[in-house]
Amino acid sequence: MSAIVQHGTPGDWDGTVGYGTFVPPAAGTYLVVLQFSGVDQTMSLRGPWGTNTAHTATVKDVGSLGALWTSAGGDTLSFSFSSVTDGGLPGLSVFRSLSVLAA
Repeated sequence: MSAIVQHGTPGDWDGTVGYGTFVPPAAGTYLVVLQFSGVDQTMSLRGPWGTNTAHTATVKDVGSLGALWTSAGGDTLSFSFSSVTDGGLPGLSVFRSLSVLAA
């Protein structure tokens, strides 16, 4: 996970975005869990399940996103996450954790 930082060019912005892959050790169902915080932030977790979102109002709030994914074995999960402010602008969130657990 890293923050996008583009300074010195038209349309400068900072934002929180991340990309991930997971190769499961065996066929089965897995739970992807992302935790974050931030002031007036909405985080989106995107993958083969679609898009799941959660909101935090203050930096003290901990937002959690979860998604289930079923592996047939021998496949790879690809997913991404990003945040926006309540005003719809690229957001800057505090990334807390990302876990993939056998369900």
